[in-house]
Amino acid sequence: LKDIRLDLRKGQEYDISDSYMEAYRYLCDCLLLDEEHNDSQKLVDLFFVHHYLCWCYLSRETIDKLAENTDQLEDSIKIIRECFFSYRVVGAFQDCTNQYEILRESRLWTRLGPPEQMPLMKEAAKSYRNTGDFRNALRVYYECLELNSPDDWLQRVELLLKMGKVYRNYLKQIEFAKFYVEEAYAILHEHCPYNSEEEKKYAFICCDTLGQIYRDEQNYERA
Repeated sequence: LKDIRLDLRKGQEYDISDSYMEAYRYLCDCLLLDEEHNDSQKLVDLFFVHHYLCWCYLSRETIDKLAENTDQLEDSIKIIRECFFSYRVVGAFQDCTNQYEILRESRLWTRLGPPEQMPLMKEAAKSYRNTGDFRNALRVYYECLELNSPDDWLQRVELLLKMGKVYRNYLKQIEFAKFYVEEAYAILHEHCPYNSEEEKKYAFICCDTLGQIYRDEQNYERA
């Protein structure tokens, strides 16, 4: 990292060079050494690494340069995805949403396809929710639904359940929550029986949530 020039004062240069990728790969190798024995510390270390690298490479002043570098685009996407994950896991939700807003306004965003955009959007939506910005959380989930492939029905179920959770647990709007969870249940019912553990997991969450909603409405027989 000492080989990477960093000066955050206004008007100063950032060092956009191959040394960044070399340093990043080396740091990741070091962090993986204690993955089994000290996982929580690894995540904290990874958070600080990404915090540093985001200042260098994912700032408003520099991120567009990544879009121009076709050779390193795949590496850049991997790093950005990992960055969002590490921010959320250590509770740096505001950092995650700030990074998302920078990314959405950049030329790099248009270079990403739906498979790359969707995980970042879901991480950002969770972070908006955890900072109490429910309006933006729902907005991003709606955008995810528009991006969702019709063939990926399980991801649609996941998104509908997450929206239902925001409406029920945070906004206390039971009717909206019921609408989205019942829609998720209809999709699941259409694809029953469930062949994978992930399908069973979402079916369980869906039925459990619906049961609680009907209970809250005092519709005990249906619950």
